[in-house]
Amino acid sequence: MKRKTKVLMLGLLAFMLAPIIALTVGCRSNNDTPDTPTIDGITLTGIFDEQDSLYAYLGTTINATAETTGETGTITFTWYIYQNDAAILTGTDFEPETIGKFTVRATSSLVEVVDYEVNFTVIEQPPIEGPDDEPEDCPSEEPDDEPTDNPIEFELTGLTAGPGDQGYVGRIGEELIANATHTSKHAISFIWERYVALEDDYKWEEVATGGAFTPNTSGKFRVTSYMQETLVYYVFEFTVLGNISAVAVSYDRYVGEELTASATHPDGGLLDFIWQHYIDGEWVQVAIGTTFIPTQQGQYRIIVSAQDAFASYTTITVFA
Repeated sequence: MKRKTKVLMLGLLAFMLAPIIALTVGCRSNNDTPDTPTIDGITLTGIFDEQDSLYAYLGTTINATAETTGETGTITFTWYIYQNDAAILTGTDFEPETIGKFTVRATSSLVEVVDYEVNFTVIEQPPIEGPDDEPEDCPSEEPDDEPTDNPIEFELTGLTAGPGDQGYVGRIGEELIANATHTSKHAISFIWERYVALEDDYKWEEVATGGAFTPNTSGKFRVTSYMQETLVYYVFEFTVLGNISAVAVSYDRYVGEELTASATHPDGGLLDFIWQHYIDGEWVQVAIGTTFIPTQQGQYRIIVSAQDAFASYTTITVFA
């Protein structure tokens, strides 16, 4: 009889706790002693979980509280545009005024280094159907010199056509110029970041600020243009590729002698070699691969290419 009573009490307790709807995100196991001051996670209300990502509707008030261990003192919550260290708000409550991805970070007055942050995405509210004669909202009468949620007009120059299906990409060592304007005519800042893959995750690492950037390595990059102290921003992602090294060809350049070509991929990838012979005013392909035995004298061209690098070539003369 006692055993049945214990089961009933546990079931009642679970039923009473079920209505709690706040989402606690970022919690982690803590093997430290209870007296060690740490921030273990952030609890957010006003958000919802969809396919392992956090979302909030535009205009919804989001409230943050901290999950802590030990005496952590005063907890401060700071809100940012995702991957932008310019704070847009400090406090426990945040009411987003534009769609996009954001970060909330918790810091403690008694924890010097350790802090905690959570990322979430703001989306538009689902449409609400109403009477057809419902009056439309009046247009905003904001002064022209005040920031608005209108999109930033953006362009990036310095891109070039990439190999294969790469589209337009940047090239190592060549400068890229970002230009952006907004109807408010406020100054726009730029942050350049490189995509860094980790073992179980990834991060965007800042590599430059300002309107110009010259990449010195290949990979995936992005540039964010934004106005200080506003939620208006624009993000453009692009790829930077390297150049295949100059093509070297062995010097026994006579008909019937085997020729060998070599080159280096900027990231150690695979290369394709194409041999062409200049005949009657045009280049005609005669072989593929790193080696070739010419059967005729004349001008030859060796093109080395890859799907993820810019091609290189050289021309040689084969003698009888």
